[in-house]
Amino acid sequence: MIERRRRGTIDLAARSTAPTVLIYDSLPTPGFRGYENSALRARRSAEINTDSDTLPNLPRRSPMPAPKPQKASTFRLSKVVGFTITTQPEKAKAFYSKTLGFRFVKDDGFALVFDAHGTMLRISKLKQFTPAQFTVLGWEVEDIEAAVAELVRRGVVFERYPGMPQDTNAICTFPGEARVAWFKDPDGNVLSLSQHYR
Repeated sequence: MIERRRRGTIDLAARSTAPTVLIYDSLPTPGFRGYENSALRARRSAEINTDSDTLPNLPRRSPMPAPKPQKASTFRLSKVVGFTITTQPEKAKAFYSKTLGFRFVKDDGFALVFDAHGTMLRISKLKQFTPAQFTVLGWEVEDIEAAVAELVRRGVVFERYPGMPQDTNAICTFPGEARVAWFKDPDGNVLSLSQHYR
């Protein structure tokens, strides 16, 4: 049995045991599912010339530029500058140059500048300040006993702290074999010598 129906209509007639062939005599109507897809295919067919190898004149995106190679960063913090404070510039100058052996570079009006064997050391000049109760500058040495003995010979007095395991040379040995001895400059700044075993 052959029936002719318009798309978009529904026939609720009684079912027949014979197969039914549906023939659509019109294009899909708006509102029917698949209408938009059918219309889109029709427009695309009209745009594309099937007899040629050319594509329709559609806008093309420009290719994305290749990413620029990134340069390795050359930034690094290279040299440490040491700082401490003095209220007695002349005594500090003598102590750091003659007793500790650092080369005096200049007095720039704000600080005494020393070359501590390749490290800049600035002793800032203030009218008054209270020294810190902890180490503000320290130097690593290869033989701490020899270094302590030499500074004692130059007039340095090493500090002793109650409860610290210090030997007769005021050297304290910490777990891990690090050894430290403390002393002060003329302004009361705590300085240290240390020997580290790696």
